[in-house]
Amino acid sequence: MKKDPKEIKLFPYNPKWPKMFDVEAKDIKEYLKETCLEIHHIGSTSIPGMTAKDNLDILLVVNDLKRFS
Repeated sequence: MKKDPKEIKLFPYNPKWPKMFDVEAKDIKEYLKETCLEIHHIGSTSIPGMTAKDNLDILLVVNDLKRFS
């Protein structure tokens, strides 16, 4: 039996994505405090003009992984 491929929806670039990242980054930094060393908006939503899936990819650099286990 052949599986149906998952449908992936792509969207035109949304100029609100960088601001949405800023809001999320602020909340993450407030929660993690000094544990969060860096936070980056990555992936297709971080590239102006690029068609993308409608979700933000965020990369965190932390100094203590034990805090999350």
